[in-house]
Amino acid sequence: MSCGKPIFGDEGVIQIINSSPALGKVGAFPRRCSNDQDLIASPNVEFIVHHYGECVMYPDAEDGYSFRSDRAATLQQWCAWTYQVQEKPWMSRGDLMRFLRFWFDNRSENLSE
Repeated sequence: MSCGKPIFGDEGVIQIINSSPALGKVGAFPRRCSNDQDLIASPNVEFIVHHYGECVMYPDAEDGYSFRSDRAATLQQWCAWTYQVQEKPWMSRGDLMRFLRFWFDNRSENLSE
């Protein structure tokens, strides 16, 4: 499980995973994009971050789509990742908005400023 400790530099990994048991193992590679009309109640895609080799939330599942945390250290880099994953068939428009929000939620930044 996640340890809750901060991740600095290249200490961590960001994963995009399947979050629907109906589509396969939770924590595995994403299978299908979320339905934007039902996004809050039952997303098919989830985003997690954890330390390398530690705090692994789903050790039994094969890896989801992942990249090192130091490759998304700035908002500009995060936006580049958002642009890259927007072409994936398992990312809906709503998933992309949640992916952008994930940046701010995990950095304690305020979107309204």
